[in-house]
Amino acid sequence: MSFRDIDLFPDESSRAIVKELEKFTTGVMRPAGIELDKYPIASDVFARTSPFWTVLAAFRGLDLHLVGIPETVGGIGFMDGVTAVLAAERLGHADPALAFGLEAVGAPFRLAARLGTPAVEELARRFCQDQEGCLLGCQAVSAG
Repeated sequence: MSFRDIDLFPDESSRAIVKELEKFTTGVMRPAGIELDKYPIASDVFARTSPFWTVLAAFRGLDLHLVGIPETVGGIGFMDGVTAVLAAERLGHADPALAFGLEAVGAPFRLAARLGTPAVEELARRFCQDQEGCLLGCQAVSAG
């Protein structure tokens, strides 16, 4: 038996999540990342005509922005550890910069959902409902 014979997936749900992620990363994320790498000015990455927004919309369409946010505010909680590692690996392999960007736009809301303050939890709830990408936790237009 070689390491390739080992089944890493804890269940069929995990296998399905990773399969959908592979479609997203190869069909949407990687091509967009290749195009974005050609942009000479960093702020152009966030222009409304940029493929960044297509990636963000597709990511949110898969409800991946809900991972790590408690169900009480509209999230889906945490993935099991193995699925989370496999998902992060797929995202990072497709395009490390976009993977980091997708994490950065959601991280503050994942933290806000746990603070226990009604106003801040409401912000996390609005983020969970946002399919257009209007609420971003960080946007590095001036970071270069």
